[in-house]
Amino acid sequence: MTLNENTIQVNINKPLQAPFQGNNSQFSVKVDENEVSITEVKLGAENSRIIELRVDHEFKSSEVIKVSYNGSDILATDDTALGGFFD
Repeated sequence: MTLNENTIQVNINKPLQAPFQGNNSQFSVKVDENEVSITEVKLGAENSRIIELRVDHEFKSSEVIKVSYNGSDILATDDTALGGFFD
């Protein structure tokens, strides 16, 4: 879901460890099948089950947004790695 005009909120089923180990290169965001640049990846300030992705794009209500993750550095509080997900 979008948090604002240039931030996506990704909900995860487990709380994630801080300090957060995610980085931009492990994620991709496509808007209407066009990849957009990610400028920041961070753990949600008030909820450790949320990853926030800020992008260099202003979202419009008509756009289709797809998020992928292909990494192994993000860990839940139970030490399990976040599995990859695609589009």
